[in-house]
Parts: sequence; structure tokens; C-alpha cells
Amino acid sequence: MNSLEVGICSWSVNRADIAVALSTAKRTYAISVAHVGIFDQTSIEQADPDAIRTAASEAGVEICATFVGFEGLDRTSIASIAQTGGLVPDDLFEERLTHLARGAALTKALDAEMLAAHLGAVPSPSDEARYNAFVNRVRRASDVAAEHGVTLLAETGQEPADALYDFLTAVDCKNVGVNFDPGNMVICGTGDPVRAVTTLADRIRLVHLKDAIASSNPGVERGRETRLGDGEANIPRVISKLRALGYHGPLLIERSLPPRENHTEDIEYVRSMLF
Repeated sequence: MNSLEVGICSWSVNRADIAVALSTAKRTYAISVAHVGIFDQTSIEQADPDAIRTAASEAGVEICATFVGFEGLDRTSIASIAQTGGLVPDDLFEERLTHLARGAALTKALDAEMLAAHLGAVPSPSDEARYNAFVNRVRRASDVAAEHGVTLLAETGQEPADALYDFLTAVDCKNVGVNFDPGNMVICGTGDPVRAVTTLADRIRLVHLKDAIASSNPGVERGRETRLGDGEANIPRVISKLRALGYHGPLLIERSLPPRENHTEDIEYVRSMLF
């Protein structure tokens, strides 16, 4: 994999079939690196790492990381996401930790080194009990990943960059980093993505490229995803800042909401900045 190579998230191409996503990434978009995602319990239980590795090899695509989603997420509002996302719900924590463990095992089996997820909204430090409890939950998730030699990545979006940085400092686990997504920060109204790169620079291990327009009520209502370059995430400056601060990993196109059908313009837009 080359430095700052343009890649894609498998679920942006085909959410249901990883093999099809990988072959399409190569054949249609000339993409050679992908982030592979699995989003429900049944799929991760039935995932065949040998088949996925074979599909990647035949397509000529490197799997740089995996991503797991959690069932039961309510995307209605920022508040509903905070209440139902990641490792936050008390009654679902053990089940979701088991899901992460399966994801870590799959990551190792695919010869990848990083597992990303939305780990949940970080509580306010002023609520000391909840904050410390969440620190401990992420430490347990870190331990699960470490058992498989995997780095766990927290995706950005639900809290300002400085709050996430302070939280990860409190977690204090060497195998926990950041999956940086500038579009998520605009969607959730949690700050300027360019400044966030500077704040999180030494923790960023992987980058999704998504663009968005903020809602008229940021922090309460979700913003709207757009094509790259049509939103407010300032993708050119994000990439420039990442480059200046020494990020050498892939730049992974993610279109998390429809339309997912054609990524040619997004890919060409990013590649035009790199040459």
C-alpha cells in the first residue's frame, strides 16, 4: 500500500457482499485498498475469512482494516445515537463486547491489524461516575482487541476532538487509536475537522473521507451527507493537514448513505489533490 493511497469502504460499494464489493472496487474504480465492514451479528458469526481473503487476493485488493457496526442503533437524532450507540447501553454492553471480540478475531484472520467502530458518545467528565465507567468499558474492548494483536479504532463524530483526545488519554491503552472521519464531525456538529486533525494527529491511524452539510440546529439534529467537495468538511484542507502532520495511511472513501452507486467523482476528486 502506497502512502495516502485512495481506497474505499466495502459497505459503500456493497453492504451485503464483501466479495462483490472488493471485485467492484478494483474493476470499476481501480481501487487497491479497502476497509471491510460487517454490521450485524449473524453476518459476523457466518463470516468466512478464507473466502474473504480469497476474494481480496483474486481482486487484487488489500484489506487494511475491518469495521463492525452494532445492531439497535437509533439514528433519529444526535441524542438517540448517543443513547443507543456503541458500548453505551448498559443492557447491551456484554453482547456488543462479544461482537467486538468476533470482529477482532476476524480482523486477525484476514491478516489486518486494525478494527474500527463507533464506540459510543463520550460522557461529560463532569459526570465522573459515567465517565469512568465508559473509560473502563473501552479498556475492556481494548483488551479484547489486544488478545488478537489488533488495534482498536474509535471513529470520530460524536464529541469534539479535544474531548475525544482527553478521553483516550484517560483510557491509556497503546492499542487504541482514532479512525478519523471529517464528515461525521459536520453531521454531528462537533467542531472544525481541520482543527480536529491537529488535535488528534498522533492518534489517527485510519481516515475515512466523507463530506456533509451541517444542520440548522447543529449538535441536536443531524447534518446531511454530500458528495466530496460539496459539503463543509473542507476535504482539501483536511488532506493537506493530514499530509503535513505525517499521516501516511490510506484515504478511504465512505458513502454511508444512499446514493452508493457511483464513486467515480469522489475518487477522482481525491486523487486530483495527491498528484
